[in-house]
Amino acid sequence: MLAIGSVASLRGFLGVLPLCAGVAAGASALAVALALASDLLGQDLGWEHAGRKIGALLLLMVAFRVAVAPRPVDCHDPNAPAPSARDRTFVFVTGFFVAVSNPATAAFFIAQFLGPVGAAKTLPLVLALVPLLALLGCAVIAALFARPAARRLMQLHYRLARMVSAAVLVAMALGMLRPVLSG
Repeated sequence: MLAIGSVASLRGFLGVLPLCAGVAAGASALAVALALASDLLGQDLGWEHAGRKIGALLLLMVAFRVAVAPRPVDCHDPNAPAPSARDRTFVFVTGFFVAVSNPATAAFFIAQFLGPVGAAKTLPLVLALVPLLALLGCAVIAALFARPAARRLMQLHYRLARMVSAAVLVAMALGMLRPVLSG
């Protein structure tokens, strides 16, 4: 979502839609792969704890990268030509690989599929909803961050936004570790 907000603030809502579609497709592919892996591994508590530890470590790594990221350059130009079909395809593919390789997304799915959702009979429904929810979430973030006021606000308070994002990621990592530490 951080990538969606950043690109939307730089390129506008229409410029980020291929990225949103790619992220939705990548999140879906990752969800299916991790659901299959968790099904093969079963509901063994050792695997769940290992998955939670790995997911928390990945979230902490992303939090660090967000905290030390440099300020981006605002390159939004309303008079720029529309991107070509080749450019949109490249952005879609980029979004796909961003989602597939996103440690936060992987950590979320690991925790869900090794935990509460993995044992549910509703797993096929959950997997069917992933692309829709990912696309909707990306579109909402894109619509918010593409607005001129939001772009100006993000540029003005970039450091604060970065630190809040990093703190949220750390809180998510600690929440993921809570069952491991209490059990």
